[in-house]
Amino acid sequence: MGSNPGFGEIAIDFGNPLLKAINDQDYTRTYQLLVRGANPNAADPQGRTALILASQVGFVAGVTVLLENKANVRLADRLGNTALMWASAGGFVEIVEELLAASSSVDAKNKEGQTALMLAAKYGQRGAITLLLNAKADREMRDLTGRTAADLARQGGHTTEERLLLEKPK
Repeated sequence: MGSNPGFGEIAIDFGNPLLKAINDQDYTRTYQLLVRGANPNAADPQGRTALILASQVGFVAGVTVLLENKANVRLADRLGNTALMWASAGGFVEIVEELLAASSSVDAKNKEGQTALMLAAKYGQRGAITLLLNAKADREMRDLTGRTAADLARQGGHTTEERLLLEKPK
């Protein structure tokens, strides 16, 4: 299991009961709220949906039930970060797998021009990197400062991940 690296941390608006249930990793409450009609795509003032929050905190069962209830995998928060980006940065490989299976955009960019692969590389999340590369993530993409995923891995001191990113695709 991964850990939340805290990139772009923002306050959580607990005025939304679904977001509170997700943050508490309370599956029963999450399920009950969805059954009663809670909108899985409603966002807090920072643009974070329940799926984005569940992906950020590593709540696998929450991601599953949200996807079953038609949560949109392509929505992004105000910083442009998608659920796939948060899960990749945190190294939550089960969530990365689910989001990829649900047709998340593997090469979407946030407002810094970074992709899920770049964020996984930045935080040394080898499992997420492998999944994203297998899903054909573009390892040559550059962020707004011109860095590739391999550059970000190197800057973070993640030499094994850098080598993985520099390997020629098979």
